[in-house]
Amino acid sequence: MKKNEHSKVEQIENLAQLAEDNVNDEVVEFNSFVIDESFKYKSSKSNKIPHIILFSILLIPFGFAFSFLYAYLTWYNPFTFLDFIIVAIFGVILGFILPVKLSKCTNSKVAILSAVIFAFICHYFGWVVWMDLYINQTDVIEINHPKSPISSIVPSTSNLDQIFFLFTNPSILFSILPKIAKDGYFSIFSYMPKGFSLYLIWFLEMATVLFLSAFASYERSNEPFSVEKNKWLKSFDIKLSYIGNLNLLKQAILDGDKSFFDNLDSPDADSSFSEFKIWHIDDDQAYITIKNKERQIDENGKTKFEEKELVKYVKINQEILKVFLNKSAN
Repeated sequence: MKKNEHSKVEQIENLAQLAEDNVNDEVVEFNSFVIDESFKYKSSKSNKIPHIILFSILLIPFGFAFSFLYAYLTWYNPFTFLDFIIVAIFGVILGFILPVKLSKCTNSKVAILSAVIFAFICHYFGWVVWMDLYINQTDVIEINHPKSPISSIVPSTSNLDQIFFLFTNPSILFSILPKIAKDGYFSIFSYMPKGFSLYLIWFLEMATVLFLSAFASYERSNEPFSVEKNKWLKSFDIKLSYIGNLNLLKQAILDGDKSFFDNLDSPDADSSFSEFKIWHIDDDQAYITIKNKERQIDENGKTKFEEKELVKYVKINQEILKVFLNKSAN
């Protein structure tokens, strides 16, 4: 064996041994590390604006369906604090309905702009449905049962003709808002927002929906895409033992050495672990995102996991990819 080959074997064996020692290492030695730019995925930034417009028009009925459900949930939900959760979920759903993947849009700016327009139209429809419920509300039904978590409900029904009329006549819709803002219509811990405070809540609600839908679309547009095959890379997730030594991880990625990853095992229950997401397509370039999930015990004795992203969309060779494919199959 030649000297340089012998040295290479020793280097691999040492790295494998250190990786094996790393499995039981629960202390992160470094907060983060920088991978050379040549190892990071770079988006092709393809626009395909006609495609995203066409598919958005085709899929907007699904957005309207969720907007309809969203309006009913916020109308009949008796717990005001839950509205914030409903708003957040609604925004993310709209971001996933927007056909970023279907239109193969890898330009994040186009994805964000499209998401804002799409979400605004859907949110406006949700407002129309809610306003229709407000107009058609009937007398309050008092609930006097001592174990009931709510004291009353306000029944209402939808009028499809009125919804269509309000949707196509926004001036009439917005002319009703000052009256609602003047009187108020809900309370938070005995405080009823009116006037400016209610307008502020409405604005924050809309801003949350637009931001979260844009963020979801931005993340999806930046996922790895193969220009040569005109396809999004497939992905899968796998949990392995916690990575405590980031220098070893960095060196394994830079050297394209599979031994480090081959020595990572499935984590024990309720222990710290590392979460891997791998993108790949046939024999093309593969990419990886790694997050550390460190187990912690809060002041109430409950287990929680602190998440820290180590790398995102970093290139890995086919040998490392095969390691993860084998581990995910077992």
